[in-house]
Amino acid sequence: MPVEAVGNDRLDSWKEIAAHLGRNERTVVRWEKERGLPVHRVPGGLRRGVFAYRKELDAWLAGADLSEDDGDLEDVASGSGLVERLPAEVGDGEGKLAARQSESGQGRFFPLVVGACVVLAALLGVAGYARYRTGREEKSWVLVERAELSNNGREKRQLVLGAGVLYFGEKENGRYGLAAMPASGGEERILWSPAANAEPIAISPDGSKLVVTVAAGDEEERELWIYPLPGGPPHRLSTITAHAAAWAPDGELIAFASGDGVYLIEDGQATPRLIGKFARNAMRLQWSTDGSALRFLLLDNTNTFVAWGELSGAGLTTATIHPLATPVTVGTAWAPGETDDSLIFAGTPIDSNRSALWEMRFSRRWWGPSETIAAVSRQQILMNGLALDRATRQIYVVRNSSVPGGFKEIDSRTKEVTPILPGITGAFLDYSPNREWVSYSTLSDLSLWMSKVDGTSARQLTFPPEVVELARWSPDGKHLAFMKSSPGHPWRIYIQDLAGGEAREASAGDDGQGAPSWSADGKYIAYGGVVCERSGTCAIHRIEVATGRVETLPGSEGLFTARWSPDGRWIAAIHLNEHQLMLFDVKAWKWQKLADGMTGDDLSWASDSRSLYANIHGPDARIVRIRVPDGVAEAVYRPEMSGRVDSSQDDDLQFSLTPDDSLVLHNRVDRQEIYAYEIH
Repeated sequence: MPVEAVGNDRLDSWKEIAAHLGRNERTVVRWEKERGLPVHRVPGGLRRGVFAYRKELDAWLAGADLSEDDGDLEDVASGSGLVERLPAEVGDGEGKLAARQSESGQGRFFPLVVGACVVLAALLGVAGYARYRTGREEKSWVLVERAELSNNGREKRQLVLGAGVLYFGEKENGRYGLAAMPASGGEERILWSPAANAEPIAISPDGSKLVVTVAAGDEEERELWIYPLPGGPPHRLSTITAHAAAWAPDGELIAFASGDGVYLIEDGQATPRLIGKFARNAMRLQWSTDGSALRFLLLDNTNTFVAWGELSGAGLTTATIHPLATPVTVGTAWAPGETDDSLIFAGTPIDSNRSALWEMRFSRRWWGPSETIAAVSRQQILMNGLALDRATRQIYVVRNSSVPGGFKEIDSRTKEVTPILPGITGAFLDYSPNREWVSYSTLSDLSLWMSKVDGTSARQLTFPPEVVELARWSPDGKHLAFMKSSPGHPWRIYIQDLAGGEAREASAGDDGQGAPSWSADGKYIAYGGVVCERSGTCAIHRIEVATGRVETLPGSEGLFTARWSPDGRWIAAIHLNEHQLMLFDVKAWKWQKLADGMTGDDLSWASDSRSLYANIHGPDARIVRIRVPDGVAEAVYRPEMSGRVDSSQDDDLQFSLTPDDSLVLHNRVDRQEIYAYEIH
């Protein structure tokens, strides 16, 4: 049966090229003439017979200095082009009135309008130049560690500060519960532990309520719940799901971002109001001090903040978008800054390999809204949560502390646990078909290595700042396919010929590609998407290795983590939101459900293709073997088997299989504690 081709990298007109770059056609034509924009001509010499490739355009754009390019008038007036579409009611008021007034006076005041436009363009150009010139600054915060506030060794994430109390998600019995502790240090306690992961993301201005996200697994879009303080029965905020939220200064409205939309809702209200839709997902929602504007950062598919936006005006329906002078790769930690019109966040600039703590300050000037972004500290602190106390100038940080451990093999018959590959701390282990070699990524920098199974003859294949995960050997043992990324670039699948030469990208495109999985004959690679839930593009694809052609498997929407069976008959995948294990019959060309309750994200086939191994998160964390095709499951590993009784201290039970189907644990324990730092 045919499959739908996706990942088309070609744009076939000036209009498509302009839309991809977020500019008008006049600007991209000028860029081609003056700045070498990579546009190709269709043979025959027709002026409008042009085409371009997304990857080439993105590479050109990443290296182009447009800070002093005023653009054409249409571009200046319309912003960056990142506003994808607005609902019909957005902008109906002043925007339509202005349009009608312009139409009625067009003939009479045409010369005046032209003159005004020229002046306006000049002013906007000067303003844009000034904004870009002053848009990046350097501050120097020295963060001095004051105290370790927690010390229970459990995983923690997210951090919200309110009235001298720190709220965060803490892992207990395999799930994150809503936890609290005094900001001065003291006892930690779990406030609420639903049968799901609960993490705080916002607090009401009066400190009486928390907005808490709730999800069964690692879904991007999560339920929003209201938790009253100091305690009481929580309740769900309508039936919505979201990935970001912020409480308005008046304590009545809550703004939230879901998918590509931004909405407003009141607690107790059933239906939210859509106020804007954007071509990229809005993150890090932040209200202005007076509640007249809502700011946010826009995230692209490389996990990079590329622009910031503001919704203002009547009903917060007027959208303005501003490209960031300094695109920053996303960190997990952020918090309101020193004022309500600033925020701080952890991230890495795309032109650097060093992470930093950034501050973004928003303001309104005579030419409109503006921002200043500053790297306030370049100290290397791995953060998984962040909060700022403005009064005391203290920063509270959930600091990552991975306890390294080597690979451990669990014998499939005796269940004996034995360390392997001594001296190597890594993850994503895979065995070559001849059982003589292994590949793995080091935990320190996620560089790709291969070695003999005893650890000798080690060879490094990639180097920082590139990071590699989930390398897989081809059936003939001559190639490694792996997912690779670097700052400002999405995860893409590469193929390394082990006989020598540079690794090549397996296909064209800019979608985020997950773990590669070879077909039995080595002609295809299956993969699921990464960073795909935000854009609603999660699906299972296959690449034809010889041509790079990409196809989407029918009916695979919402699936990820693709694994091809060794005999070539099945492709297994997990439904991200429904937590189902699905099988695709390659011959019958259709899907069937194999099992429920798949809260993990790792799969491996047994060597005989008669069963699948999967990790399960939650209170009863374990690795299970699931029989094909009837779905009967049995647990083959629990954390207590290797001497740990608290599964909250294990990582995600990531594992591999040896050629004889023994389990190999990538035995690393994650611990996070809360620290207080003083700003000097």
